[in-house]
Amino acid sequence: MEKKSSPGLILCCFLATVFHLEAKLEITVYMPGNEKSWDDARQYCQYNYIDMVSSNTVNLDDLADWLEKKKVNDVWIGLHQDLDLAWRWIDVRTGVGLTGDDVSQSNKWLQQLVVGQVLNAKCGTLTKTNNWENKVCSSERPFVCYGDNLLFITEKKTWEDALNHCRSLSTSYFKYDLLSLSTSQSLGYIRDRIYKATTDQVWTGLRFLGEDWFWSDGSTVNQQEMLPKCPAQWKFCGAVSKNGIDEWMIVDCSERKNFICSRTTVGD
Repeated sequence: MEKKSSPGLILCCFLATVFHLEAKLEITVYMPGNEKSWDDARQYCQYNYIDMVSSNTVNLDDLADWLEKKKVNDVWIGLHQDLDLAWRWIDVRTGVGLTGDDVSQSNKWLQQLVVGQVLNAKCGTLTKTNNWENKVCSSERPFVCYGDNLLFITEKKTWEDALNHCRSLSTSYFKYDLLSLSTSQSLGYIRDRIYKATTDQVWTGLRFLGEDWFWSDGSTVNQQEMLPKCPAQWKFCGAVSKNGIDEWMIVDCSERKNFICSRTTVGD
């Protein structure tokens, strides 16, 4: 298994399952066979995969169903009380700290929390009953990490060179290509993955040729109406902005950018 592999859900005991956000993007969720404190669990996830699971990366309802089937009572997830006493999700973009709105008043808590309450139990678990519960962070318990089928490359290449780079990684077991997305629903997840890009946009497999837009893996572009029918000269390749500007950026294919590859199993 690769060291670093939203989103569909794959879990693996070591246990794993897969969650699909859409056909071309899958998240594999891993529950290692050992138990750790919250901090050690997150460090383990970041070293071996991407990070600990959170509501921003997997469907926690599906994960809770999986825990119920496997008879696992609860697991650490990426939920923690912040210094301002708010409860927030881990920041998976930077890999450091917490981010987002305070979820102290969510109805997902097994026991309702008091806003601003100072607690010894500052770390969050997901239970098999699909609730959140605060626990002492130093206690050792099962935990869940996630990985995906994406490979983000910070080298700067033209679209054609980026395509060739991705495809050169293919083996008899796995096929690599520039990332193709059947819809734009996963762009938020993609932007989190390319947060550390050294170029403002990152190449995807989107390309204009023969009066139509297509994906480099040969799949159909379902949102043709959102793309120019007659793009400006040389602007025939599609990128995604790391800053959340527009859904697709149509740019000159000769520009040099970071790029993102996706992996599929041969035969799928």
